[in-house]
Order: sequence, then structure tokens, then C-alpha cells
Amino acid sequence: MSISREESKILKAIAIMSVIFAHGYGWAGAFACVPIINSRRLLTFFVQCGLTLFLFLSGYGVYHSYSEKGFGAYWNNKIDKVFVPATIIQLVWCLVLFLCNSKSLVLGEGEWYELFLDIICVNPHNRADGTMWFLSFLLFCYLSFYFFFRFIHNKKAALMLLIVYWMILSPIMPRIWVDVQYYIPAFVMGIIVAFVSKIRIFHLRKRSLFYIILLLAVVISLYLVFLFRKNYVVDVVGGLCSAFLFILLVKLIGTGYLRHIGYFGGISFYIYLLEYKVMFGAVDYTRYSDAGRLLLFTVLFAITIILSFVVDAIMRRNA
Repeated sequence: MSISREESKILKAIAIMSVIFAHGYGWAGAFACVPIINSRRLLTFFVQCGLTLFLFLSGYGVYHSYSEKGFGAYWNNKIDKVFVPATIIQLVWCLVLFLCNSKSLVLGEGEWYELFLDIICVNPHNRADGTMWFLSFLLFCYLSFYFFFRFIHNKKAALMLLIVYWMILSPIMPRIWVDVQYYIPAFVMGIIVAFVSKIRIFHLRKRSLFYIILLLAVVISLYLVFLFRKNYVVDVVGGLCSAFLFILLVKLIGTGYLRHIGYFGGISFYIYLLEYKVMFGAVDYTRYSDAGRLLLFTVLFAITIILSFVVDAIMRRNA
């Protein structure tokens, strides 16, 4: 099951929209006047799907890049395309918070190093923007992949050892990244799918059977998610299968019909960097009525999209 660049953009657009929808419900109460979508179950589904999709695509992309280019520009790409823009935007945001005397950045003695970690987006408990925990976890994923595939030349052995390593650390990760236990398998699953997609026999007649089995797994797992919400295993499987469901839908519909959605996928990372800062960090939604919250959420979402296109244009010009 190979995922093309265009398909990846469409899936990233779906992922970021899922996360924003979930945050709009949880942080802003933006959908109180729309009962049909004002559902906690729907919130859980979207946030799990969005984050799982992002991590899955990250694992998939990392392995494909490594298999085609090796580790020649591995860290250059990660630093230039991920952590440099994140640090610049985070630095501007921290300056805004300082100028506004925000309580979230009140520093005690010896806490400047935490502010530095906040700015470079590697603090799992980022006080300036709590959503940046994802970048610190992503860095951990990148480091883990690099360690095993850089120093173990047998790809199968490297993959197996990475899986074992991931399983061993799974109970520890939630102590560092809150609620990450629901998304732990996604990055490694992306690597596994990318690894399997390189096996040529997989592209032959078994592809149709694979899609049928995948569709059945998705349907069954989504049913279990809504039936047994408190089961952790079901949560994890449900998150993965909801992500696979969107992958399957994009495959079946085709990029031709969905290409316009891909524009948002191309700036999805910048939307993620700006989303909290523009839409939630400096806004008190409790001051507004139900309809007012929805209107404000919509306006700030549009501003976030416009700023993301601007940042993308600036980064492309300076690349």
C-alpha cells in the first residue's frame, strides 16, 4: 500500500482539520449551537484520528526517504523543514506572551533553560504552547528511527529491534507525554507499512484482497470503539483503523477529486504551529454566546489558514 505525495498531502489536510475540530470542541465550545457535531465521542474520534494520521505519515515518510536517499540529508531536512520554522514562530509567540505579561511564562530561579526548551519546541510540557508536545515526541521518533536504521544495516533486524524497543518504552512514554499512549503505535506502524510496500510481490494480485481485509478491520474496529470506549486496546486499534479508513477512502476516491484539499495538506505543519497561538492562546471564548463562539472560531480559523499560506510562501522563498 504505497502512498503518493499527493495522497499524503490530502491525508495531512484531513489530519489537521480533525485536530482543529477537536480543539474547537474541547477548548472553545465552538459547536454548542450545532448539536449534531457537539459530541464528546466525535471529539475523541477526530483527535485520535488526526494525531494517529500525522504520526503514521511521519513514520511512512521517514522510511521512504531513508530507503531512497539514505541518511545523507536526514537531519538537515528535519531541522530546516520542521524545527527552524517551529522555533521562529515559537520565539515570536513567547515575545508576545512576555509583552502581555502572560502568567504562563512566569519564570522562577533557574528556569530559563525551560524557556529555551519551550522556544526550540523540545519540551514535552511546553508552557507557551501546550500543543508543542507533539514536536518533542516527533523528535524522539526521529532519533529512535535514526539510531536503529543508521547503525544496524540489516533493515529487517533494525525494524524488529525498533518494534521491541517501542514496546519496552510504551509504559514509560505517557509519563513524559500526556495521553501519548493512544498514539504510540502509529509511527512504527507507518514504518512497517512503508517497509512492506517496498516488497514487490505486495503490489501484485493480493492488493484487492488487502483492501477488502483492511476495510473489514476498519469497520469492526470503529464499531468496537463506539461500543467499548473505556478499553485502551480498542482506543489504540480504533485510532489506527480510523486513520486507515481515511487512507482507504483517499485511495478509492482518487486524488483527482480531492486535489484541492491537498493545498491545505501542503501547509498543514504551519497550521499546526499557528493554530493554538491564533485561535485559542489569546482568546477567551467563555465571554461569547454559543453562536458567537462558533463565529469567532470560524474567523480565527480563516486567519490561521491565511497566515499559514504566508509563512509557507516566506519559507519557500528563503529555502
